[in-house]
Amino acid sequence: MGMIDFTEPFTALINQGQVINRGRAMSKSLGNGVDLAEQLAAHGVDAIRLTMIFASPPEDDIDWADVNPEASAKFLGRVWRVAADVGAADVGAADVGAAAPAAGPGDEALRKVTHRTIDEVTRLLQNARLNVAVARLMELTNAARRAIDSGPGPGDPAVREAASTLAILLSVFAPYTAEEAWELLGQEPSVAVAGWPVADQALLVQETVTCVVRWPARYVTACRSAGHQRGRPARAGAGPRRG
Repeated sequence: MGMIDFTEPFTALINQGQVINRGRAMSKSLGNGVDLAEQLAAHGVDAIRLTMIFASPPEDDIDWADVNPEASAKFLGRVWRVAADVGAADVGAADVGAAAPAAGPGDEALRKVTHRTIDEVTRLLQNARLNVAVARLMELTNAARRAIDSGPGPGDPAVREAASTLAILLSVFAPYTAEEAWELLGQEPSVAVAGWPVADQALLVQETVTCVVRWPARYVTACRSAGHQRGRPARAGAGPRRG
C-alpha cells in the first residue's frame, strides 16, 4: 500500500518460551502436567504470575520443577507489610492528634534507591527484561523494610514514597497485591490510574571511585613496543599517549 518505507512494522520480535516440566514439554502421555487451578488456589494469581515472570527472560523456557511459587508469595507478603506499616503509622499519628507527616524529602539514602529503581525498572520494561525488573523491586522492598525497622521509621516521607512507588511499579506484575497495598497506604481511587512515577535525575548521580592501578614495568614496555598503550591498539601514526 506504500504507507511505510520499511519492510517490517516493528523493530524487534520476541518469541516467548513455554512452561515445561522436568525438562520436557507437558503432555498427558508423559504424565508431567501441572494443574494450574491447583497452583492458583495454593499460591494466588499474583504469586503464580510473578513466579513465571521472575524465572527467566520471556524468550526462554521455564521448567516448573525448578521454580518456587512459595518464594514469590513471601515477597508479595513483604510488600503488603511495608504498605501496612506505613499506613498504620499515618493512622496512628492521626489518632493521637499529631501533625500530618512532613511533606519534605525524608531519608536521602532511601530516596536514591527509590528513584534509581524507577529509572531502572522503566528502562528494563522497555527492553522486555521483566525478570530483572522484578529483582529491582525486591531490592527496593528490602531497602524500605530496613528503613522501617532500623532507620527513620514508617512515618518518614521517604519511606512513604518508597512504599507508594513500589505499589505502582509492582502493579505491572502483581495487580491484586499492588491494589491492596495502595489501599493500605490510604491512596485512591486505584493504583491502575496512579500514573507512572518519574525519576528525579538529581538523585541518580552515581558516586565515582578512582582506582590507581600500578602496571608491571615489563608489561607496559611490551605493550608499547607492540604499538599498544594500556592494552589498547595505538592509532596509526600516533605516538604513545601518557596517562
